[in-house]
Amino acid sequence: MTEHVTLKTKRWVRVVLILSLGLNIACVGMIGGAIWKKHAEPHGNMRAPMAPTASMYIRALDQDGRRKLGEKLRDQGRKDQRIPKEIRQGFEQALELLRADTFDQDAFSTVMTDHARHADDRLVAARTMFLSHLATLSKDERAAYADRLEKTLRQPRKKRD
Repeated sequence: MTEHVTLKTKRWVRVVLILSLGLNIACVGMIGGAIWKKHAEPHGNMRAPMAPTASMYIRALDQDGRRKLGEKLRDQGRKDQRIPKEIRQGFEQALELLRADTFDQDAFSTVMTDHARHADDRLVAARTMFLSHLATLSKDERAAYADRLEKTLRQPRKKRD
């Protein structure tokens, strides 16, 4: 007579094997998803920037160009000290309006409009300075800038957490 011996796998070994299998499937899924995503979005196409368009132009400047443009903007801001005071006063007024018993939507809208006007004025000044900077570049420097701008536009988007 032959005895039939059955080996029983210990419970913890089965749990470890199941966890290992699950981890392997997850890894294969992540790798497959990354490959699929890479082929789903060709990097050769230009992407529409998520950031404001002006920042794409500024990012493509070389370090020296960004530094010079920043210095010009800061100098311009220092020339007219009334603007920061007006902006601060606008925020003080906004705080008062928000804390009032009844909300005055029109007054708050006026404060926001004034702040937007200051921001627009600064943007126009920055655009003018930027265009002046580009006008000073040689043909080769402009071509190099165009290459950096194209590279910036073709970079894949970075995911945010």
